[in-house]
Amino acid sequence: MTMTMKKYEIMTITDVTAKEEGALTVSNTIKDLVSALGGKVLTSDFWGKRRFAYEVEHQTEGWYDIINFECTQDAVGKIKQKLNQLDQLVRYLLISAEEPKNGGKDGKKSK
Repeated sequence: MTMTMKKYEIMTITDVTAKEEGALTVSNTIKDLVSALGGKVLTSDFWGKRRFAYEVEHQTEGWYDIINFECTQDAVGKIKQKLNQLDQLVRYLLISAEEPKNGGKDGKKSK
């Protein structure tokens, strides 16, 4: 049975005290993990240091990074496990980046 590769996007916020080098190390760790699990990194967009809209874990800013990649669903679970072990991460959000099969239409007419 072949495993289907799907597209995903992850946004990470790294602790501001990690400095830019630490944030880039976290980014490279994630990209290396995706590759090691048989996935493929499609794009990487390091946003740099940004101020938060509200305080998160007693911090007011962090290092933002967005990585788009393809991998199997099994690999996603392993990636999440690793992300939960990275102490430098303040937050992350991993979502499916697949286009809806119906083109985003839910069958309802707008009024």
